[in-house]
Amino acid sequence: GNRRVEGKVDEHDLHLTVVDFDIRQEISRPFTVFLVRATFGSKHWMIEKRIEDFYELDDALRRNLSKESQAHLPHLLSRLVNAFSKSKESGRIEELDTYVKLLCIRVASAREKSQDSQIASTELMHMVHKLYRFVNFVENCGHIETLDDELLVSNAS
Repeated sequence: GNRRVEGKVDEHDLHLTVVDFDIRQEISRPFTVFLVRATFGSKHWMIEKRIEDFYELDDALRRNLSKESQAHLPHLLSRLVNAFSKSKESGRIEELDTYVKLLCIRVASAREKSQDSQIASTELMHMVHKLYRFVNFVENCGHIETLDDELLVSNAS
């Protein structure tokens, strides 16, 4: 049901929260990194992502999903909208946080469904693979036993 949105943590589900941002100084110009907290079972770790990384994830997810499945993915604001909102980092945190949370919920509910049928198992694998790569899952949690899919780890090249 819809209860999981309230934050009931299933230890076999990945949970992400965009907690903050940081302005980094590069030689050419400053850039923003978003700090993302990942939780999987009893493990917690932090990752840093630039706005481009979120768009790349979104593109990668959509590329391999059917039109029907794409319709279930959350939406990021267009790059153009974001390009002009340099001052609105806190608004972006909210947007990105909503995006990754909905993505995790999608994956979790797809996993539940795929246990009843094989329909979307390849798409699910694809989503899980991309999302877990995004959060450096293997480096932080090692093998993903809960998914019974060695594919995920062995393909992470």
